[in-house]
Amino acid sequence: MVNFKANLLAMTCTVNIVVGSGKAVNQTIDFGVLTRAELEAQGANTLKNFSLQYSNCTIGSSTNQTVTWIKTGIKASSLYSGYPTELKGGDNGAAAVLYRSGSPNSLLILNSSTPLDWTSTERTNKTLNLVLSLRPTSYSTTATSGTFNGSLTFTTTYQ
Repeated sequence: MVNFKANLLAMTCTVNIVVGSGKAVNQTIDFGVLTRAELEAQGANTLKNFSLQYSNCTIGSSTNQTVTWIKTGIKASSLYSGYPTELKGGDNGAAAVLYRSGSPNSLLILNSSTPLDWTSTERTNKTLNLVLSLRPTSYSTTATSGTFNGSLTFTTTYQ
């Protein structure tokens, strides 16, 4: 007779989205009122920093262990424009793009089946710093006044 025994652990993390001093599972990023000229100029008021932060990861009785790998998939709302990096928030000629902080020329692909890998520094800090930017769309359209709305859903897997 052979007996088997295993200790199985359920590893869960609390993941929050941090915008300014606010930390919650769901967040609204408000750009306020922007003119077409401001969108085209791509000034500081068209950029909003936020981060994905995870905590309370447990392995057995220890807390805050280093996660060995982490990947995040990004799904855009139904207002996704079809361009791999643009979220169209209406028919007003504006689009939102997302990138890692410090990498404005490396836009993240939305609705990709391949999630982005966190770097070792991001895993150690348990934070993925991102920037959401509003800009004119890359597809031809006439600029109009109106409200820009969109949503991004982040699905994070880790081990």
